[in-house]
Amino acid sequence: MCIDTGFRFSADDFGFANWAGLDSATEELRIDTLVKMYGADDVCVDGSADPCTPLPNAALTLEQWEASLMGGRCEGLAALAMRFFLGIDSVSATEQGADTTFHLVKDNERLEDEINYWWATQYAHEVQEATEASRRRTPTQVAEDLIAGLIAKEGHTIGTYGDGYGHAVTPYAVTKIDATYRLHVYDNNFPKEPKYIEVDTANDTWRYEWAGVNPDGTFATWSGGKGTIELTPMDARQGPFTSPFHASQNGTKGHSVVTLSAATSGGPAASLLVTTASGKVVGVHDGEHKNEVDGAKFVVGKGGLGMSMVHVFMPAGEEYGVYVVSATGETHDNDVRVRIAVHANNGTHKHIEADHRLSGKDPEKPHSDSMLRVTDDHDVHFVHDEHARVTVANQHDRHAFTVEAGHRMTASHAHSGSAVRVTRPDGSELRSHKLAEPTVAD
Repeated sequence: MCIDTGFRFSADDFGFANWAGLDSATEELRIDTLVKMYGADDVCVDGSADPCTPLPNAALTLEQWEASLMGGRCEGLAALAMRFFLGIDSVSATEQGADTTFHLVKDNERLEDEINYWWATQYAHEVQEATEASRRRTPTQVAEDLIAGLIAKEGHTIGTYGDGYGHAVTPYAVTKIDATYRLHVYDNNFPKEPKYIEVDTANDTWRYEWAGVNPDGTFATWSGGKGTIELTPMDARQGPFTSPFHASQNGTKGHSVVTLSAATSGGPAASLLVTTASGKVVGVHDGEHKNEVDGAKFVVGKGGLGMSMVHVFMPAGEEYGVYVVSATGETHDNDVRVRIAVHANNGTHKHIEADHRLSGKDPEKPHSDSMLRVTDDHDVHFVHDEHARVTVANQHDRHAFTVEAGHRMTASHAHSGSAVRVTRPDGSELRSHKLAEPTVAD
């Protein structure tokens, strides 16, 4: 069998490769990306987008997302290439004089903004809902879903996961020989080079020989089963999306989100392990991705060149501890710089930066003794054996301070505002700060 959409190289692929970081000032992640995703009313002071002065918690989120561009932009390139191919977006409108995707010039601020925007959509709640549903499908079912999507011209990207990282590619054809599907893809790490993902229907597994990036810069083979390959339909990426910046009506009784970004400098990837008071886990445990909590989501970001941002979405009513662990079970030789963020349902965001040693062993201590603990009312307790830089922000206020090794930070939340307190090991108070009252979303 052969299903071919007509996507062709040196025409429908980009003429440049995926890249990491910020090569120039024009490549920064701008506040316009968040405005496009969530709307000016939810991102900008007084709802004004021209110019937009970002809400303090929106500015804090933008900082973390921009740092995660160090892991590459594969998701943005994969999605935008498909949109150009389907005619949803116009190549000529993006760059005057360009008639194919391949002829677009990388150093074009409008194009860079579009790539960054479509990269960022992977972190929208609605997109994560769609990818989570696809990851519950087996590799064979994902291949069959793709065939149906190619025939219907729905437009998808494929996400694959391995070694604690994620990568996104653009599928354009499917062939089958005996019991093996080949999902033919444009991989934005390799302009002009057709690649394919093999799906073994007899064993219900997949394999991709050009997915991961080794510490020496070579590419590694990833493979897996259900939960490690996904489709993201283009219609799931249509904003505006649910905003994380304003307090919801149910305040501290709603969901919370924990995110992690870490530069591991060639060692094993950093990931998250969340343990609940009842002993259930979400994240990486015993070297495997696990999700034992109803309504929870575990999402690894897709950049394609290492350093993926990791998200854990926890439903209402769960008390849990947060650990930063090795994604592969290997111990990292040196401390890595990690940035953990906790977004509460009342619009308050806490970002913590600290050095941390990744151990290959899963923690044995209870959730109440974890470095970071979140109660069912979204109070956050943090204590670490290294000093940390903490920033707390909501829609109206932002407060930054240092927590010394062994000291405890407690952030408590209510609709009337958030209070932050730092205490010594003996319980005596060092500092306290109260944030302005949050605004409740309509």
